Amino acid sequence: MMMRLIIHNADKLALSMKGRKEKVHDAMKRRIDFLLEQLYALIIDKVKGRVLQVRSGRLLDSIRIENAGDYRVTAYQTSIGKYGSLSGFVTQDRRIAPYGEVQEYGGKKMTYKIVPQGHPFLFFTYPGKKVEFMSKGKLKSFRRASTMIFAKEVNRKRLQSRSFMRSSLDEMRGQIGSAIKAVTRDV
Repeated sequence: MMMRLIIHNADKLALSMKGRKEKVHDAMKRRIDFLLEQLYALIIDKVKGRVLQVRSGRLLDSIRIENAGDYRVTAYQTSIGKYGSLSGFVTQDRRIAPYGEVQEYGGKKMTYKIVPQGHPFLFFTYPGKKVEFMSKGKLKSFRRASTMIFAKEVNRKRLQSRSFMRSSLDEMRGQIGSAIKAVTRDV
């Protein structure tokens, strides 16, 4: 899964700035870098608790910024030099956490049948709950025993979409637009 921030026609923008092409191009690179860092931080914040909960940390490890500071520049020659579209990426590597895409977009099937692999049954435990009560003016507590469940199969409902990347980009859309406009105004 990849989110891309692209500034198309960066060469034309630099050309329109009358002799300030390198300044504009460098300012755009810095601004994209800054925006990618903010987008990355927002995505990580959502994975850490605003949308999802951290279990193993693999999803966190799979999210990274690519091309920060080393942008892919469209390789065509123009009258002002080798400029084109600037882009930077925030990606989620599904080789590290293949379930990230399912969390982002939701499940495709209405129900999932979970069956044991190599064993005759599935085994689940649910931790016991702490029970507190008052006895003779003192607070007492104990933990109930864990519940054990054995099953030949489990039907799981369709997973709902819990977007952490697309929703982050949607939240920043206005900020990204105004930041890019500010570069052209300020340089």
